[in-house]
Amino acid sequence: MDSLEKISFEIEEIRVTMHELISKDPALIDPKILVISQELDMKINEFNEILRKKG
Repeated sequence: MDSLEKISFEIEEIRVTMHELISKDPALIDPKILVISQELDMKINEFNEILRKKG
């Protein structure tokens, strides 16, 4: 598994977790939602950086 595949898989796992949290707290009050959202943002940025470097 190359780095893009690995990060893509991680992004999907985080996204599923975030959706589960949101379904339990649609008011988005749970601080865990913010934390996981930030984690997802970091992974997406990492993915995009790898894509940029590969050209």
